[in-house]
Amino acid sequence: MSAYIVDPETVNRVVWFLESISISNPYSGLSVERIREEIAKSLGVVGYGDAFFHQLAHEMMALNVEAVKWRYPDLADDNLPGPIDFRLDEYRYRPASWRRSLVQVYKSLQCWLYQCSEGDVLERPLFKTMSKLGAAIAEEIVCSLPEYDEAIWA
Repeated sequence: MSAYIVDPETVNRVVWFLESISISNPYSGLSVERIREEIAKSLGVVGYGDAFFHQLAHEMMALNVEAVKWRYPDLADDNLPGPIDFRLDEYRYRPASWRRSLVQVYKSLQCWLYQCSEGDVLERPLFKTMSKLGAAIAEEIVCSLPEYDEAIWA
């Protein structure tokens, strides 16, 4: 498996989603609010102000960098695969400026999760919580499909 540092816009989309929307699916018992609470607890942050979302975005990028470093331990920091001009210490979260698409958020999150699937990153609370977010988004997408409404319940 190869790994790379995702484009910062990938993380920005996911964080912007958490900042701007709420999903509560009665069938799964998962809600974005509960996921936000888990994230805040793992980050040691109280509340969901700007600081929360900026810290979350930075921690997501840092986790991605850590996974890539684990995968390529012999590469220098400035030679890791990913955006040519990316520097973690210069990264700042910027809310996404694109039309909201739940499928795009899901795909961006799946990309980030895949690129973080190295070493012990898989066991980190933030990684596990973001995996739960992915499951909640996927379920929301499926439940919004006409075919789901037409399917037999029993």
